Amino acid sequence: MDARPTETRTPPFDLVRLRYVWYGLSIIVIGVGLIALAIKGLNLGTDFTGGAEIQYETELPLPETEAERAELVDEIASSLDLGAGAVKAIVVSDAPLRREILVRFPVDTKAELDERQEEILGLLQEGFGERLGEITPASDATFVGPVVGGDLRSQAIICTVMGLAVILGYIWMRYNVKMATTGIIALIHDVLVMVGFTALLEIEVDASYVAALLTILGFSINDSVVIFDRIRENVQGRAGQKLPFAKVVNRALWETMARSINNSMTVILVLCSVLLFGGSTLQAFATTLLIGMISGVYSSVFVASQIVVDWHHWEERRQAGKARAAAQARPTVGARRRRQEELERARTAAEEVAAGQPATAEGPSAETPGRPSTTKDRAQTSKTTRARDKARKSKRRY
Repeated sequence: MDARPTETRTPPFDLVRLRYVWYGLSIIVIGVGLIALAIKGLNLGTDFTGGAEIQYETELPLPETEAERAELVDEIASSLDLGAGAVKAIVVSDAPLRREILVRFPVDTKAELDERQEEILGLLQEGFGERLGEITPASDATFVGPVVGGDLRSQAIICTVMGLAVILGYIWMRYNVKMATTGIIALIHDVLVMVGFTALLEIEVDASYVAALLTILGFSINDSVVIFDRIRENVQGRAGQKLPFAKVVNRALWETMARSINNSMTVILVLCSVLLFGGSTLQAFATTLLIGMISGVYSSVFVASQIVVDWHHWEERRQAGKARAAAQARPTVGARRRRQEELERARTAAEEVAAGQPATAEGPSAETPGRPSTTKDRAQTSKTTRARDKARKSKRRY
């Protein structure tokens, strides 16, 4: 079934004309994220750093305000001597009577984990038993060795790079280098936005985060492919319309706008539901997907397609410059050639006059050397020169 629209509608306004505004917004968002990344860094989870995580359940409620909860976290971290960021107080939203404290600490072996687990439980009960009531382990401890954590980190990077490479090859084969490159630029835009907001919001980076990142890359490139396909259809069908390329792209964007909005809003509504009712364990995953989803739609419409327009304009300017240079060089080459021919004829005539024996078709002149050339001799010399030039031009033509 042909996906080409049956009627042509005038776009509400020109999105392509404002492309430098879209570029500026992307630069601002990415810049803020990179600044946050440089200042705060990434909150790497145990999957990548190695170590152990234990969840403890408290009998009494945890503090209600964020400030009091943060103060409690600092007190627990100080009493356990685990350093900043090792302890997190979590209130599970889907079970108000259940309160948990997540403790993260570095260990190298499983035996060390068993020893520290009993020690931490005793310290928590001794220091905070009166405020939090009985404290018991809520689940089994999670242990990831340092070697495994390093391997997971390397595998995550390799998976991301391989995903980008496969996407690049697919778009390259289906379309062209221009669209493949701009599609990868849009994906890099999405990765930078997600990483920047991850650092800004201090979202924990673990294996589920990598899964969310790869999911967003697939969603974003799918949206870009739909737009690229419509651009190609409009380019092939614009022969009778004689529209500029920027107008063709703008029309393609508006023709696919409803599809992009409906598709993304369906996923965004589901993610908002997960954020509200999914519990704390899914909040980081849902937040990452939500940020990436918004960035993916934006990059497909306002980054990738706009770069295609600028690239096309650059190719047109380069081809026009080559045509002008060729047009300017063509008369110069002809004039230089005619000048060389005139110099050759003048030099030949001068040599014959100096020798006093002008060459003819029948052979050398019988005039005595040094004798002044007569009018007949000069006419014969001119005739011979013209015949030689005509023969030279005939050889050059063939």
